[in-house]
Formats: sequence, C-alpha cells, structure tokens
Amino acid sequence: MALYPLYPLMNSYCYCNTMYTIHPETKVMEVRAQRNIARGEEISTRYILPSLEQPARLATIHKAWGFICACARCESPSELGSGYSSLVCDQCGGGVMMASPGDLDSDWQCEKCGETSSREQVGAVLARCRVIMAEAEEVESLEMVLTRLQELIHPNHSFCVQVKNNLISAYNGRGNKTREELGRQLQLVEEVLEVIDIIDPGMTPKRGGLLKQLVDIRMKTANLDVESGDIDKKTHLAAMRGSMMMMKEIMKCLKKWKKLYFSLEISIRFFHFFNWITIENQYQLSSRQIVSYRTWRI
Repeated sequence: MALYPLYPLMNSYCYCNTMYTIHPETKVMEVRAQRNIARGEEISTRYILPSLEQPARLATIHKAWGFICACARCESPSELGSGYSSLVCDQCGGGVMMASPGDLDSDWQCEKCGETSSREQVGAVLARCRVIMAEAEEVESLEMVLTRLQELIHPNHSFCVQVKNNLISAYNGRGNKTREELGRQLQLVEEVLEVIDIIDPGMTPKRGGLLKQLVDIRMKTANLDVESGDIDKKTHLAAMRGSMMMMKEIMKCLKKWKKLYFSLEISIRFFHFFNWITIENQYQLSSRQIVSYRTWRI
C-alpha cells in the first residue's frame, strides 16, 4: 500500500494530457506527459479508463467522486467529433447524442432531424446492444454482431470499438490468413486507431499496441503481394523500410512498459540486421526468411 499526496492535486479530465505508472515493487509513481503540453496549459490526469462512453462515464465519475467532468471531451456532445457515444436515429439515421452534456438526466437529440430521446430510452438501446454483444467470440459471429450494432449505434461507438478490438484478436488467431482477411484486419486496426487518436491522443501503450498490429499486418500483406507478383521487390523493400520507421513511434509509446518495450527492441534489432543483409545481398534473402526472424509475439 502507498500514499501519493501530490498526485491528487491534479484535476481529473477524461481528455487529459498525462499518464502514470506505478513500479510493482517500489510502488514509486511516475507521471509523464502523453502528448505535448502547451505553455500555461493545466497538467491533468484521469480517474477512469478513456474507453468508457457516455452516459456511463458521467454517471460513474459523479457516483464515485461527486463531480461532473467539464473537460473538452465531456462537454462535446459528439465526443470531439468521434461519435464515440452516439446512437443512430431510428427516424432519419442521423447521430443521436446528449443534448445537455454534464446533465445527468439529459435528453438525447438527433443532430439531423432534432428527434429527442429520454435517458431511459437511450439506456434501453444500450442494454439491447449488450445483449447482442454477449458470447460472440469467433470471427464470423463478431462480424455479424458488428453489423447489427451499427444499425443501432455509431460505427465509432464504444461498443463497436470493443467488438473491433475483439475482431482484431480473433483474426490474429487465424494462421495463414488470406489477402482479404489481412485487408479486413488492417481496416479494423485503422478504424480503432482513428477513434483513439481523437478521444485519447498521444504516446499511449494502447496506441503502441495498435501500431504494432498495423506494422505486422502491412508487412504480411507486402510479403503476400511480392510472392504473388502484385508488387516488385523494390516496392516490397520500401514497405519494409516504412514499417521499420513506424517502429520508432511504437517504441516511444511502449517505453514505460518494460516487458513490451524489451520484446519490441529485440524485434527491431533483428529487423535492422536482416534488412541490411537484404540490401547488401541485393535481395537474395526471401521474404519468408526475413519474416521468420521477427520476434513480435508478446
């Protein structure tokens, strides 16, 4: 057990600019900026996970700490334009969002046609979504769940993002994925990244993990394309170099998570080594030989 007298002096904002780690043995807390902080900008933290949507986020904070968060994200009905909490209007298909952010009993209103829904009606829709999401684990069932959810809620809603994350993991469990399966997995990763970059921007472990998935998929896709003759060796090597450059950003995101960081550092060392061998030998190593030396399983 440990007490941290300085940490609570920071205000809690769901759209904050720092993140913290606590050493498992020494219990020392370290707070770091997760994105650029402007001169004079308040340094803030967050008491809950950024993945929580409205109205659950508003109610959770109020119940646990007795205040209403007034950060930029919570005061934005559209969650900074992400649609992370928006429902689909059953009248016109527009986005339904909180009419009065910060009000626990706020009605919800369609931004397109103006149709209003009570908090209870919104709760009923979300409860229906939870039932739809229950027990889906395989790729096919998760894809069906995602399709059904998008009839009720925004494609970027928290529930859809959760299913997309599950789909990414489910696709990872498939060996020897087809070009189409890799393309679908890449699309899912890019969609989740787009949302994360809006609601929780910066060098976070979540972003690092998604970027790692992105690099892995792009390299596997490039390997399939060069083997099938869809791209030439020069284009393939350029794709690998681009992936290597992205690894630098991944390292920054995972730097304070030592297990992930160490595994990735080993991967990059191998990648650099064999990439240069490839160049020196004028591409005499096959794509499969290069990929076989990667140690990305973490």
